[in-house]
Amino acid sequence: MEENSNRRPGMFKSLLIASLLALAAFGSVRAASASTYYIGSATGTVRDGTSFENAWSLNGIDWSKVQPGDRIEIDCGKQRTPGNGLYINYNGPLKVGKDGITIALSEQPDHNFGNVSIVGSGSIIDLQGHSNVTIQGSKNNRLNLQGGSYGVPLVLVDAGAKNVTFNNINIAYCNFGMRIGSGTQNVVLKNVDIGGASTGLHLQGSTGTVCSQVTIHDNLQNVYAEGAVNPKFDKCWLYNSDKAGRFYRQGSYAAMFTGPSSGFTTPAFTNCVIGPGLETGLWFYPSYGSNCGLTMKDSLFIGCAGYGIRKEASIASGQQSINLNSVTMFQARTSPLPSYYPQEVSLRFFESSNPAAEVVSNSIVYDGFVNVFGTRLLGPKNYQYRTLGQTMTLSASQNDPKFKSDVSNITGAATFSQLRDLDFSLQSGSPAAGSGSAVTSVQQLLNSFQ
Repeated sequence: MEENSNRRPGMFKSLLIASLLALAAFGSVRAASASTYYIGSATGTVRDGTSFENAWSLNGIDWSKVQPGDRIEIDCGKQRTPGNGLYINYNGPLKVGKDGITIALSEQPDHNFGNVSIVGSGSIIDLQGHSNVTIQGSKNNRLNLQGGSYGVPLVLVDAGAKNVTFNNINIAYCNFGMRIGSGTQNVVLKNVDIGGASTGLHLQGSTGTVCSQVTIHDNLQNVYAEGAVNPKFDKCWLYNSDKAGRFYRQGSYAAMFTGPSSGFTTPAFTNCVIGPGLETGLWFYPSYGSNCGLTMKDSLFIGCAGYGIRKEASIASGQQSINLNSVTMFQARTSPLPSYYPQEVSLRFFESSNPAAEVVSNSIVYDGFVNVFGTRLLGPKNYQYRTLGQTMTLSASQNDPKFKSDVSNITGAATFSQLRDLDFSLQSGSPAAGSGSAVTSVQQLLNSFQ
């Protein structure tokens, strides 16, 4: 007994080591079992997806072979003549058939050169409710998505899909860009561009959507968030250029929000640029508007023709409706003024039931009409210049913040490029030093993209 008890610690140690080695070996087997499949214009006869020579077509994937952890690469073609572009179109749709996979443009030599587009009608990418999926371009090329049908989202993420990532994607030349639907959670858009649609991005009851380094532009509705819970926008540019045609400065907005029918949502913007070329920046629609707040930090508004921020619904008691910290807002006056606005409205807050719900601090407002219910002071260290309306809610006096760009003669007649190129950083000795957005120009924002 004494001899056995002395051996027992060593025996347990040996068993523990053996168990850990077995687990490690099992993990290695699982990692090694992940497969790579291929999509392309195959020349082989097998078409089993196991090589570029025997690649699947985009809508001919054998999903019975694909398992969670697998990767599907899209052939981008081989460089032909130096300096000549290569454009490859694949006919959609791509209907995802498994959880836990990655679909990406290839970065392998001789298969990584061309510009790749997926084209077609209807939803040319449909997640079909699958989760833990990544769809991405390559380091050198974005995956282009084009086509679609009227009223049908070109990219559809719905049916409770979770943990989905889109990276290095362009969505263009469509009627309806992308819908992230009810029940979806934690969908991430990074380095995504959505332009040239009636609706760019529709968040319909989604939870926790994150947009990072995303540009959404030249759409009637750039973002329509319908009951979406706590979407986040970081390093995003929402604007309309003169390429937007009739949507340039007329009827368009960066984002419109309605709250959920129950509960509360707080969209968050950090390090973003809103405008130019929009009629309204952020619009909180009265429908369920009492269930919707806003937090914004280090963000810049440039020349919205109508409203910078329009929030008209009273907030539920005990909730914070608006929290703007370190925001710079420039309204370019239109001459003559539109008949339906007294002039460009920088801030419109109508909050009669819970006036303490709105906080604006460390911010700069240049030009425009301040339309805020009541006479309370919204917050400390605000600066304003050439504003009208309830100006005492922002600060007690008017002071020129002295931007590096001279904006004193900029009007609504300024071109898109003139507004886009303005620099809103502060001159040395500015009375507003320490206030305003850390993002001070469109170019600075774009330079921060990685």
